[in-house]
Amino acid sequence: MNALFAGCPDGAHTFATMESIIQTANLWNLDVYGYVTFLLKEMVKLRSLKANSVDYSQFLPWNLTPKLREEMDVYSISIKKKKSV
Repeated sequence: MNALFAGCPDGAHTFATMESIIQTANLWNLDVYGYVTFLLKEMVKLRSLKANSVDYSQFLPWNLTPKLREEMDVYSISIKKKKSV
C-alpha cells in the first residue's frame, strides 16, 4: 500500500525491491539491519562492475557462506513456520 505514495514508477519499483529484501530477511530470521547493511556495503564494492557480470544470487540468504553468516552473527537460517489456528 505504501508503494502508492512512492512518487513515480521508478520510486515504486525501488520501494518494492527494498520491501522484498526486507521481507526475505524476516522470513529467514535474519537481523534485517545487519543484512541490509551487509548488502549495501557489498553493492558499493560492486558498483564499478557491469550489472550483468555480477552473480547477485550469492547475496540471497540461502546462499550465504558460513563465513558471511558468522560475520553477520547469523548462526541458523530457518524458515518461520506459520502457527496453526
